[in-house]
Amino acid sequence: MPKPTLGHAILLLFAIVGFGSLGIAGVVPPWLYWIPMGLFLCLVAYAAYKQHGGQDD
Repeated sequence: MPKPTLGHAILLLFAIVGFGSLGIAGVVPPWLYWIPMGLFLCLVAYAAYKQHGGQDD
């Protein structure tokens, strides 16, 4: 699995925000936006933990 980078995080954030704007427009249900956003925030926290020398493998 490739290491998550800031570039990946930014691309993912743009994808989630774009998808979320569909949710705000009523195209998709709101939970389809908030669940990926929650996962994204977890991923960011995990990537920050790994960058600061955390070891889990």
